Amino acid sequence: MNFLDQREPIAGLGGRTVGDFWQWAYSDILSNRNRSIFAEYIVGIALGVIDSPRIEWDAADLCYRGFKIEVKASAYVQEWWQNKLSTIRYGISKARFWDRTTNKYIGQPTRCAHVYVFCLYSETDKAKANANILKVESWEFYVASTETLNQECPSAESLSLETVQRICHKCVFDQLKEAMDNVLSGAAIHIRNGNKRLGVIRYRNGLMTAFDIHRRILAQYNPSNQITRDPVNRLLERGNVLEVLIRATSKNPKTAKPIATMKLFGHRLCGSKPVRSYLSFTSVPYRLYRGCSKAG
Repeated sequence: MNFLDQREPIAGLGGRTVGDFWQWAYSDILSNRNRSIFAEYIVGIALGVIDSPRIEWDAADLCYRGFKIEVKASAYVQEWWQNKLSTIRYGISKARFWDRTTNKYIGQPTRCAHVYVFCLYSETDKAKANANILKVESWEFYVASTETLNQECPSAESLSLETVQRICHKCVFDQLKEAMDNVLSGAAIHIRNGNKRLGVIRYRNGLMTAFDIHRRILAQYNPSNQITRDPVNRLLERGNVLEVLIRATSKNPKTAKPIATMKLFGHRLCGSKPVRSYLSFTSVPYRLYRGCSKAG
Protein backbone atom coordinates (compact mmCIF):
# COMPACT_ATOMS: atom_id res chain seq x y z
CA MET A 1 0.00 0.00 0.00
CA ASN A 2 1.30 3.47 -0.95
CA PHE A 3 0.61 6.85 0.62
CA LEU A 4 -2.18 8.86 -0.98
CA ASP A 5 -1.39 12.39 -2.12
CA GLN A 6 -3.59 14.94 -0.36
CA ARG A 7 -3.96 16.73 -3.71
CA GLU A 8 -5.37 13.61 -5.40
CA PRO A 9 -8.76 14.57 -6.88
CA ILE A 10 -11.87 12.56 -6.05
CA ALA A 11 -13.54 11.92 -9.38
CA GLY A 12 -17.09 13.20 -9.66
CA LEU A 13 -17.01 15.47 -6.58
CA GLY A 14 -16.45 18.77 -8.31
CA GLY A 15 -12.72 19.16 -7.64
CA ARG A 16 -12.71 17.89 -4.10
CA THR A 17 -9.48 16.16 -3.06
CA VAL A 18 -8.31 13.46 -0.71
CA GLY A 19 -7.06 16.27 1.54
CA ASP A 20 -10.61 17.65 1.74
CA PHE A 21 -11.84 14.23 2.84
CA TRP A 22 -9.13 13.92 5.50
CA GLN A 23 -9.98 17.40 6.79
CA TRP A 24 -13.65 16.49 7.08
CA ALA A 25 -13.11 13.04 8.62
CA TYR A 26 -10.24 13.57 11.04
CA SER A 27 -10.36 17.15 12.32
CA ASP A 28 -11.82 15.93 15.62
CA ILE A 29 -8.54 14.50 16.98
CA LEU A 30 -9.88 14.61 20.54
CA SER A 31 -12.41 11.85 19.80
CA ASN A 32 -11.38 8.43 21.11
CA ARG A 33 -10.59 6.73 17.80
CA ASN A 34 -8.78 9.68 16.20
CA ARG A 35 -6.86 10.40 19.40
CA SER A 36 -5.62 6.80 19.48
CA ILE A 37 -4.48 6.95 15.85
CA PHE A 38 -2.82 10.33 16.48
CA ALA A 39 -0.94 8.82 19.43
CA GLU A 40 0.29 6.00 17.18
CA TYR A 41 1.51 8.63 14.73
CA ILE A 42 3.39 10.57 17.42
CA VAL A 43 5.12 7.41 18.65
CA GLY A 44 5.86 6.34 15.06
CA ILE A 45 7.49 9.70 14.31
CA ALA A 46 9.61 9.44 17.47
CA LEU A 47 10.79 5.97 16.45
CA GLY A 48 11.22 6.85 12.77
CA VAL A 49 8.93 4.10 11.47
CA ILE A 50 6.23 6.08 9.61
CA ASP A 51 7.37 4.82 6.21
CA SER A 52 4.13 3.21 5.01
CA PRO A 53 0.40 3.77 5.55
CA ARG A 54 -1.19 2.57 8.76
CA ILE A 55 -2.83 -0.86 8.56
CA GLU A 56 -6.16 -1.12 10.34
CA TRP A 57 -6.56 -4.20 12.57
CA ASP A 58 -2.91 -5.18 12.21
CA ALA A 59 -1.38 -7.47 14.86
CA ALA A 60 0.48 -4.50 16.36
CA ASP A 61 0.34 -0.77 15.84
CA LEU A 62 3.99 -0.24 14.87
CA CYS A 63 7.11 -2.24 14.10
CA TYR A 64 10.50 -1.00 15.34
CA ARG A 65 13.77 -2.89 14.85
CA GLY A 66 11.72 -6.02 14.18
CA PHE A 67 9.77 -5.67 17.44
CA LYS A 68 6.00 -5.21 17.61
CA ILE A 69 4.88 -2.05 19.42
CA GLU A 70 1.40 -1.60 20.89
CA VAL A 71 0.29 2.01 21.48
CA LYS A 72 -2.48 2.87 23.93
CA ALA A 73 -3.91 6.35 24.44
CA SER A 74 -6.08 8.00 27.06
CA ALA A 75 -7.09 11.51 28.14
CA TYR A 76 -8.73 13.38 30.98
CA VAL A 77 -10.87 15.55 28.69
CA GLN A 78 -13.31 14.15 26.12
CA GLU A 79 -15.17 15.67 23.20
CA TRP A 80 -18.52 15.03 24.84
CA TRP A 81 -19.99 16.72 27.93
CA GLN A 82 -18.38 15.76 31.27
CA ASN A 83 -19.20 16.61 34.86
CA LYS A 84 -15.72 15.47 35.90
CA LEU A 85 -12.42 14.48 34.33
CA SER A 86 -12.17 10.96 32.95
CA THR A 87 -10.41 8.26 34.95
CA ILE A 88 -7.34 7.12 33.07
CA ARG A 89 -7.28 3.41 32.16
CA TYR A 90 -5.54 1.43 29.44
CA GLY A 91 -6.73 -1.85 27.98
CA ILE A 92 -4.16 -4.66 27.92
CA SER A 93 -6.37 -7.72 27.61
CA LYS A 94 -5.00 -10.72 25.78
CA ALA A 95 -6.38 -11.42 22.31
CA ARG A 96 -5.95 -13.80 19.43
CA PHE A 97 -3.75 -12.65 16.56
CA TRP A 98 -5.60 -11.71 13.36
CA ASP A 99 -3.78 -12.56 10.12
CA ARG A 100 -4.85 -10.04 7.49
CA THR A 101 -3.51 -12.26 4.68
CA THR A 102 -5.94 -15.09 5.57
CA ASN A 103 -8.65 -13.15 7.46
CA LYS A 104 -8.37 -15.69 10.28
CA TYR A 105 -7.59 -15.51 13.99
CA ILE A 106 -4.54 -17.55 14.96
CA GLY A 107 -3.34 -19.13 18.19
CA GLN A 108 -4.37 -18.65 21.79
CA PRO A 109 -5.18 -15.24 23.38
CA THR A 110 -1.93 -13.45 24.16
CA ARG A 111 -0.28 -10.03 24.25
CA CYS A 112 1.45 -10.34 20.91
CA ALA A 113 3.42 -7.06 21.01
CA HIS A 114 6.92 -6.91 22.50
CA VAL A 115 6.52 -3.42 24.00
CA TYR A 116 3.61 -1.24 25.11
CA VAL A 117 3.62 2.56 24.95
CA PHE A 118 0.93 4.16 27.12
CA CYS A 119 0.22 7.71 25.93
CA LEU A 120 -1.52 10.26 28.11
CA TYR A 121 -2.90 13.52 26.77
CA SER A 122 -2.49 15.42 30.02
CA GLU A 123 -4.56 18.55 29.32
CA THR A 124 -7.29 19.06 31.94
CA ASP A 125 -8.76 22.35 30.69
CA LYS A 126 -11.73 21.62 28.41
CA ALA A 127 -11.42 25.02 26.71
CA LYS A 128 -7.85 24.26 25.62
CA ALA A 129 -8.24 20.57 24.85
CA ASN A 130 -8.78 20.77 21.08
CA ALA A 131 -5.92 23.21 20.51
CA ASN A 132 -3.31 21.65 22.79
CA ILE A 133 -3.76 18.09 21.57
CA LEU A 134 -1.52 19.01 18.62
CA LYS A 135 1.30 20.03 20.98
CA VAL A 136 3.53 17.07 21.81
CA GLU A 137 4.57 18.74 25.08
CA SER A 138 0.98 18.11 26.24
CA TRP A 139 1.56 14.36 26.03
CA GLU A 140 3.23 11.97 28.48
CA PHE A 141 4.57 8.56 27.47
CA TYR A 142 5.08 5.42 29.55
CA VAL A 143 7.04 2.50 28.10
CA ALA A 144 7.12 -1.11 29.32
CA SER A 145 8.03 -4.46 27.85
CA THR A 146 5.27 -7.03 27.52
CA GLU A 147 7.41 -9.27 29.72
CA THR A 148 7.07 -6.69 32.48
CA LEU A 149 3.29 -6.56 32.03
CA ASN A 150 3.05 -10.35 32.10
CA GLN A 151 5.09 -10.48 35.30
CA GLU A 152 3.35 -7.63 37.10
CA CYS A 153 -0.20 -7.97 35.74
CA PRO A 154 -0.51 -11.45 34.21
CA SER A 155 -4.32 -11.61 34.12
CA ALA A 156 -5.23 -7.90 34.07
CA GLU A 157 -7.49 -6.64 31.30
CA SER A 158 -6.78 -2.97 31.99
CA LEU A 159 -4.36 -0.79 33.96
CA SER A 160 -4.91 2.34 36.00
CA LEU A 161 -2.60 5.31 35.55
CA GLU A 162 -1.15 4.63 39.00
CA THR A 163 -0.13 1.11 37.96
CA VAL A 164 1.29 2.36 34.66
CA GLN A 165 3.38 4.95 36.51
CA ARG A 166 4.64 2.29 38.90
CA ILE A 167 5.79 -0.32 36.37
CA CYS A 168 6.63 1.78 33.30
CA HIS A 169 9.32 4.27 32.36
CA LYS A 170 7.96 7.78 31.92
CA CYS A 171 9.37 10.03 29.22
CA VAL A 172 8.57 12.97 26.97
CA PHE A 173 8.54 12.91 23.18
CA ASP A 174 12.24 13.66 22.72
CA GLN A 175 13.16 10.79 25.09
CA LEU A 176 10.81 8.22 23.60
CA LYS A 177 13.25 6.53 21.21
CA GLU A 178 15.93 6.26 23.90
CA ALA A 179 13.39 4.82 26.35
CA MET A 180 12.28 2.29 23.74
CA ASP A 181 15.88 1.22 23.05
CA ASN A 182 16.48 0.79 26.77
CA VAL A 183 13.35 -1.29 27.24
CA LEU A 184 14.29 -3.51 24.30
CA SER A 185 17.79 -4.08 25.64
CA GLY A 186 18.56 -7.06 27.82
CA ALA A 187 20.59 -7.75 30.94
CA ALA A 188 21.34 -10.61 33.28
CA ILE A 189 21.65 -10.38 37.06
CA HIS A 190 24.54 -12.58 38.24
CA ILE A 191 24.67 -13.35 41.98
CA ARG A 192 27.97 -14.47 43.50
CA ASN A 193 29.46 -15.22 46.90
CA GLY A 194 33.16 -14.66 46.45
CA ASN A 195 34.16 -16.83 43.47
CA LYS A 196 31.10 -19.05 43.77
CA ARG A 197 28.29 -18.44 41.29
CA LEU A 198 24.87 -18.70 42.94
CA GLY A 199 22.52 -17.99 40.04
CA VAL A 200 21.51 -15.82 37.09
CA ILE A 201 18.25 -13.95 36.55
CA ARG A 202 17.47 -12.90 32.97
CA TYR A 203 16.06 -9.42 32.69
CA ARG A 204 14.53 -8.21 29.42
CA ASN A 205 14.07 -4.60 30.46
CA GLY A 206 17.35 -2.71 30.20
CA LEU A 207 16.23 0.28 32.30
CA MET A 208 16.37 -0.67 35.96
CA THR A 209 16.39 0.91 39.39
CA ALA A 210 17.78 -0.50 42.60
CA PHE A 211 14.22 -1.36 43.63
CA ASP A 212 13.67 -3.29 40.35
CA ILE A 213 16.78 -5.42 40.89
CA HIS A 214 16.04 -6.05 44.55
CA ARG A 215 12.47 -7.09 43.78
CA ARG A 216 13.54 -9.44 40.98
CA ILE A 217 16.12 -11.17 43.16
CA LEU A 218 13.75 -11.70 46.06
CA ALA A 219 10.90 -12.78 43.76
CA GLN A 220 13.18 -15.32 42.07
CA TYR A 221 14.70 -16.83 45.20
CA ASN A 222 12.07 -16.16 47.84
CA PRO A 223 8.67 -15.72 46.11
CA SER A 224 6.59 -16.19 49.27
CA ASN A 225 8.82 -13.91 51.37
CA GLN A 226 9.53 -16.84 53.70
CA ILE A 227 12.77 -18.55 54.66
CA THR A 228 13.75 -21.13 52.05
CA ARG A 229 16.55 -23.64 51.61
CA ASP A 230 17.86 -21.76 48.58
CA PRO A 231 21.61 -20.98 48.89
CA VAL A 232 21.02 -17.27 48.32
CA ASN A 233 18.62 -17.02 51.24
CA ARG A 234 20.72 -19.31 53.46
CA LEU A 235 23.64 -16.95 52.98
CA LEU A 236 21.52 -13.85 53.47
CA GLU A 237 20.01 -15.12 56.70
CA ARG A 238 23.54 -15.48 58.08
CA GLY A 239 24.26 -11.82 57.34
CA ASN A 240 26.49 -12.45 54.30
CA VAL A 241 27.20 -9.80 51.69
CA LEU A 242 26.70 -11.11 48.15
CA GLU A 243 27.95 -9.54 44.93
CA VAL A 244 25.47 -8.69 42.18
CA LEU A 245 26.79 -8.18 38.65
CA ILE A 246 24.71 -6.80 35.77
CA ARG A 247 25.87 -7.95 32.32
CA ALA A 248 24.41 -7.54 28.83
CA THR A 249 22.91 -10.87 27.81
CA SER A 250 24.18 -10.59 24.24
CA LYS A 251 27.81 -10.72 25.39
CA ASN A 252 29.95 -13.56 26.70
CA PRO A 253 29.54 -13.48 30.50
CA LYS A 254 33.01 -14.99 30.95
CA THR A 255 34.76 -12.11 29.18
CA ALA A 256 32.36 -9.15 29.19
CA LYS A 257 32.83 -6.56 31.88
CA PRO A 258 29.71 -5.94 33.98
CA ILE A 259 27.79 -2.78 33.17
CA ALA A 260 27.03 -2.40 36.87
CA THR A 261 27.88 -3.98 40.20
CA MET A 262 26.01 -3.90 43.49
CA LYS A 263 26.14 -5.47 46.92
CA LEU A 264 23.30 -7.49 48.44
CA PHE A 265 23.45 -7.21 52.22
CA GLY A 266 21.75 -9.88 54.33
CA HIS A 267 20.39 -9.36 57.83
CA ARG A 268 20.73 -12.01 60.50
CA LEU A 269 17.41 -13.48 61.51
CA CYS A 270 15.75 -13.79 64.86
CA GLY A 271 13.71 -16.97 65.13
CA SER A 272 11.57 -17.50 62.05
CA LYS A 273 11.39 -13.96 60.71
CA PRO A 274 11.55 -13.77 56.90
CA VAL A 275 14.74 -12.83 55.07
CA ARG A 276 15.36 -9.10 54.90
CA SER A 277 17.99 -7.62 52.64
CA TYR A 278 18.84 -4.48 50.76
CA LEU A 279 20.97 -3.44 47.81
CA SER A 280 23.74 -0.90 47.67
CA PHE A 281 25.35 0.37 44.48
CA THR A 282 29.11 0.21 44.26
CA SER A 283 29.80 1.53 40.75
CA VAL A 284 26.72 3.11 39.12
CA PRO A 285 24.27 5.97 39.76
CA TYR A 286 21.01 5.22 41.57
CA ARG A 287 18.58 5.73 38.73
CA LEU A 288 19.61 3.90 35.55
CA TYR A 289 21.70 1.19 34.01
CA ARG A 290 22.56 1.74 30.37
CA GLY A 291 24.85 0.18 27.79
CA CYS A 292 22.96 -3.06 27.21
CA SER A 293 22.52 -4.37 23.70
CA LYS A 294 19.56 -6.41 22.51
CA ALA A 295 19.03 -9.61 24.38
CA GLY A 296 20.01 -12.77 22.56
